This record gives sequence, C-alpha cells and structure tokens, in this order.
Amino acid sequence: MNEINYVEMGKRIKLEREKNNMTRDSLAEAVEISAIYLSQLERSERNGSLSVICKIASVLNVSLDYLIYGNDSIEVNKDDVIRKINNLNKRELQVVDSILTTIIPNLKK
Repeated sequence: MNEINYVEMGKRIKLEREKNNMTRDSLAEAVEISAIYLSQLERSERNGSLSVICKIASVLNVSLDYLIYGNDSIEVNKDDVIRKINNLNKRELQVVDSILTTIIPNLKK
C-alpha cells in the first residue's frame, strides 16, 4: 500500500479547487468545513479525515484515488473482468451483453 503524501495531496486539492474556479471559502462551504481548515489541508498543516477528503473529492469531481495518491487513471485488469463475466448465469450474461451493446458504440464517439 502506498503511503499518503499529505504535501502532494494538499497541492492537488488546491490545484483542483482552482481548476474549478472555486475560492477556498466556496469549497469549504460545499464540504461543510471552515476555510481555515481547508487552507491547512492545502498546506499540509493538518491531515483531513477520510470523510472530509471524500467530500472534497466529490465536490471537485475527482476520484479519491487521484486526490490521495495522484493516480488519475483507473486500472482495469482484463482477466478480472473476464473472470466476473464467466461467473454470470445466462440471464445475467444477457443483461451485460445488452448493456455493452448500448454503451460501447457511445464510448468510441
């Protein structure tokens, strides 16, 4: 498991806040914390609770993984997906097939 680098996490919070054209006050209000506390998180003077970091990620529309570790892509293991599909019964497989038939063409647009 990766260690949390609170300095980098604070920088990402500030970066994403600014990308979203939010002031410290507006983000703090949306997350229901004080602007002072948010400032301390951005400068890594304090470590936020998991619930606060989750709220920040949600308001900023970024993944928790990105905010905490800086990973901006979701890794998908093709073998895991295939294993899950192989464990489906016939009806479940039909549902998944129908969903994929609808979604895949839209992904390529």
